[in-house]
Amino acid sequence: MNKLKSTYWELSSSLINSLNINSIDYCHWKSNINVEEAMSGFDDLDLLVSRNDFNKCQIILSELDFKEALNSIQNIHSVRHYYGFDQLTGEILHVHLYVSIITGPSWTKGYTFSIEQEYLSSSTLNDNLKIRLPQKEYELALFLIRICLKYSSLLEAPLVVFSRKSIATEIKYLFEGSSIDLTSEIFNRLIGSNNNNLFSNIVDANTSLIKIIITAFRVRLKLKRWRTLSKFKQINYSILQLSYRFINKILLKKKKKLANGGLLISFVGLDASGKSTMLSEADRWLSKNFNVKKIHFGRPTSSLITLLPNLLIKLNKKLKGTKRISNSYNNKKKQSLIFVVRQVVLAYDRYKLVLKARNLSRKGYVVLIDRFKSENIGKMDSHKLDPNKFDSFKKYLAKIENDLYYKMGIPNLLLQLKIPIDVAVKRNNERIKSDKESTPELKLRYDINKNLVYKANNCHDIDSNKDYNEVLTQIKVLIWKSL
Repeated sequence: MNKLKSTYWELSSSLINSLNINSIDYCHWKSNINVEEAMSGFDDLDLLVSRNDFNKCQIILSELDFKEALNSIQNIHSVRHYYGFDQLTGEILHVHLYVSIITGPSWTKGYTFSIEQEYLSSSTLNDNLKIRLPQKEYELALFLIRICLKYSSLLEAPLVVFSRKSIATEIKYLFEGSSIDLTSEIFNRLIGSNNNNLFSNIVDANTSLIKIIITAFRVRLKLKRWRTLSKFKQINYSILQLSYRFINKILLKKKKKLANGGLLISFVGLDASGKSTMLSEADRWLSKNFNVKKIHFGRPTSSLITLLPNLLIKLNKKLKGTKRISNSYNNKKKQSLIFVVRQVVLAYDRYKLVLKARNLSRKGYVVLIDRFKSENIGKMDSHKLDPNKFDSFKKYLAKIENDLYYKMGIPNLLLQLKIPIDVAVKRNNERIKSDKESTPELKLRYDINKNLVYKANNCHDIDSNKDYNEVLTQIKVLIWKSL
């Protein structure tokens, strides 16, 4: 067994303990040479569960606040993916939940061995690890077959060749305390042959690479009864998977989407409150496993309709040397036709941005929004135009602006970070940012935008004048509860 890299995560220990207490028929069915690493968060937990206990296992996962997620293109039948948040480490635990023994080349898993009940019946509770592990002979027999299927895959064989050392290490680990005769018997039974030469060629460390590959193809031919994909479909699916994974890694960069749908999470707060920093931390944390998109409500990109107006507005501001908009909220002289048009254009761009965010959330994305509209007229990120103060055309435009903000709706979760103004000034002075506000500008913005009111399905005030990790943990907990 590999040396333990860290203590078991509280979450993984709680999960396995619950499975044991509730007499769930399960085991950690493969890669048990790394089971300690899996329990310590360095690897995934591969749990095989009896079909009769699958629903009970799902209930336990739900009670521990695990979330199911999937990638429909890479999805493999009878394998479910669950993710749990370990609060002490601040990291996410990935559980592969199997109801059938599905294996084969990594990208297709085109073989299903209907021996799960026999496999589970062989398992026992490991006294040291407190997790159920299968009888080594069963694990070794299946491991050898898995290796044969990989060696006989033209697309995966090169990768397996480079892993020969680690394969030999795992075979050695599985042979320790195992019966060669029983392993050979299980192996031959699974491939439907009494030819012990096939078994010997695979386990013999001195077997040449050519001989191993030839043996692997011979074994593969004997596994037709376990095959769930025809030879043609296997090749076709392998090519499609390889192509998708390559394109996804380089261009698409998609992870998994949450099974119960995505959501909008807004981070709001005045300058130097830490909202952008915490949003970036949340992005790094979630995007390791899930589809995540960051957007900035305060600076939306122009749409085709607003591209020209925005260019003209920027040109006008540059020529006139207009001050920051935060200094003009309550300046009635600024509410000229140009000012009114600018607010309508900005509202439209923000509306289109939120609309795009909602479409992504419907596809299972977690959308992290830097800033969001408040309910206070004339304040930061809110509607600036009061229709009651205008006549004729300006009044009409003001109603359009108000309606656009209303149609944006509210986020699922809103986190409002708050700090005292003196702390904000200190942080702002320490920031390395070319366009940061001066101290007078910052104080003015705080004075204008104090006591902002926000609406969301769930709103939480975050005191960010605390230890960095404490604030981050609080945010992670609130986000995980909302997923």
